[in-house]
Amino acid sequence: MEEISRLLLAPLRFVVWVVWELFFREVLGWFWGKCYRNFPKTTIFVCVLLVVLAGYGIVTLLNKA
Repeated sequence: MEEISRLLLAPLRFVVWVVWELFFREVLGWFWGKCYRNFPKTTIFVCVLLVVLAGYGIVTLLNKA
């Protein structure tokens, strides 16, 4: 049973990695470049908040599986 759950988690971890690489790095990079010049304190707060929420969501998903 443990081996089956490991096999099922492998694709999920891959998807999480792809989403992290493509979405978060690209979108946050664009957001940082556009907004940091105008709103430095707000940008830092929003980026930290997004990273914390994303990490919490990923940990919650992996713990449920």
